[in-house]
Amino acid sequence: MLALPFMESMGWASSVAVKTTKPPVRLGFMYMPHGVVPKEFWPTSPESFRSALPSALESLRPVLDQCLMMKGIAGIRYAPHFDAPHMLELSTWLTASLPDSATRDRVNIAISADQIAANHIGANTFLPSLEIATMPQGGGGGVGQNGLNNAYSYHCSFRTPT
Repeated sequence: MLALPFMESMGWASSVAVKTTKPPVRLGFMYMPHGVVPKEFWPTSPESFRSALPSALESLRPVLDQCLMMKGIAGIRYAPHFDAPHMLELSTWLTASLPDSATRDRVNIAISADQIAANHIGANTFLPSLEIATMPQGGGGGVGQNGLNNAYSYHCSFRTPT
């Protein structure tokens, strides 16, 4: 998809370097705002995960032992932002927190999990963090539902709270 093996940070993959260099640690998060076809994505049970891999995950088979799948983790209560559930789905996903109510029109939320990881393991790679999206992002300014900054509905990765 991105030709990552050709990046400088992947130099360990060459036959000479692989003997002397440990590959860098990688961490990936995948967000699907419109969901998936459950029978094609989720295993029928935790026990059957490796033996009966759903078709949508077949390409992960070579690295399956390094994958962790979780669902049902959207436990953020939207109070006091009851009128903005769609604005908050993406921004609360990796931050596990709500925007600051006192500064609704400005971005003010927790640092996201991907950026916490990038701060700890990113120094060992050419790009400490890489965010990829398949839909165009709207502008970072303006306000939307419940007076919240529009950036909350377009971003899941926050390097700093602001």
